[in-house]
Parts: sequence; structure tokens; C-alpha cells
Amino acid sequence: MYTCPVCGYDKLNYPYTEDGTICPSCGTEFGYDDFLNSHAELRQHWIAQGAQWWSPNRPRPPYWSPIEQLRNISYEVTDSDRAAIAQRIDISFSKLEISTNNSIVSEPRAHNSNILAISGVDVFRHVASLFTNNETTQSHLVRT
Repeated sequence: MYTCPVCGYDKLNYPYTEDGTICPSCGTEFGYDDFLNSHAELRQHWIAQGAQWWSPNRPRPPYWSPIEQLRNISYEVTDSDRAAIAQRIDISFSKLEISTNNSIVSEPRAHNSNILAISGVDVFRHVASLFTNNETTQSHLVRT
């Protein structure tokens, strides 16, 4: 497996140096998108757009985190990066339990369209806490 130099996805089937390789995470088509733009410029664009999973055909891995993935390329995530990503998080969990080290410890149920039984402000605060170094966060979000 190979690693995408734009987003850090580490399961590319082909090296990014082969023209036409497309990263399912950030959508970069190597040999085309990186012809006029650097990998750093493409990365910043992907992050600014919320660092969403790109591929409609390859499902996003369970527990996927763009911030964790960026660590594969030793990218230092900034506060503004975290803010851009946090604004676009898709909460699709029937129960989300966060341990004291901010890792998800419950089993997700993907693409549940029920509405969270807490306020949007609470959701934002909780999701924002996932991107901070706050070691004391512990909460449960339950869909109704």
C-alpha cells in the first residue's frame, strides 16, 4: 500500500507518482490535480472544504478521522484546520461515547438520519472538544 502526500491516506493501491492514481479520501488525481498545484496547496484546499471523504464508491473506513490521517504525513494540524473540519463533521452515530482520551469507544451505526436529542450548540461543543487537547471530556450523545 502507498500513502497519499496530500491527505495522508495510507491505503492507495498505486504510488501517487503514477499518473491517474486517485486518492479516495481527498480526491486528488495525481498527474492532473498536482500538475499546477503543489501537494501542500491541494491539502489546504481539501482541509478548507472540511476534509470530507471524497469517494462515492469506496466507503470511508470505520472510525475514519481526517486529523488522524494527516498524521501519516507528519502534517501539523492547526486550530484553523480543526475549525474548518469541525464545521463539516457528519454525526452518524446512534450512540457516541467519548473516553477520557477523546477516542470513540462505542459502535457507530452509519447513515442514521435521526435527530440528536441535544441542542446544536451541545453538538458543536462536543465535536470541537474532539479536536482539542482536552483530556477530561466524557459525554454521551444519543439519537431519539
